[in-house]
Amino acid sequence: MKITKIEKKIPVGFIDVHNQAFCGFFLTSLGTKFLKLYYSSVLKSPKGLVLCLQDDIGTILGFAAGTTYSKGFLKNILFHNFFSYVWVLFTGCISRPKAIYRLLNNLKKGGDKNVDFGDYAELLSIAVPPQYKGLGYGKLLLQAFEIELLKLETRKSTLTTDYFDNEGVIAFYKNMGYEIFYDFISYPNRRMYKFIKNL
Repeated sequence: MKITKIEKKIPVGFIDVHNQAFCGFFLTSLGTKFLKLYYSSVLKSPKGLVLCLQDDIGTILGFAAGTTYSKGFLKNILFHNFFSYVWVLFTGCISRPKAIYRLLNNLKKGGDKNVDFGDYAELLSIAVPPQYKGLGYGKLLLQAFEIELLKLETRKSTLTTDYFDNEGVIAFYKNMGYEIFYDFISYPNRRMYKFIKNL
């Protein structure tokens, strides 16, 4: 078993892991083509960071994806892949205009601009399939993500998670040293926590 920093392209099975880990989530509902484009955009960005946990035969057991500098990151990857996103969104969501509106609305990420300057790294996604839950893979991935940030002399990392009905995940992040930065409402009416950690 090893954790690898992905450099070139999203490996086979990566999107399947996302779909298993985030069944029923909004991003998952946008479809496989969108997810491939999204994670490829993160990977291509100079500020993107993607790690994979794989077993000895290459099966993906989990992944972590994020950015080394959060401010403007999502808008930046959208801008640099604009026509690809337009094509994927309008062909995949033409009958769901509210989905496009929600996606664009959530680029703002909420929060008080007086206290949140975006001058930190951000874990955008950490995924472990249900059959591997409880084995410590999420902890390994989060620790590896933080180690990569420290190599770049990045001293703060953040993440966002649900406010309600999410006690296990919240406890996990607190045990990993994360503290509540603030909470906010994302579109349409979803209350979220923003966590932060000094590395």
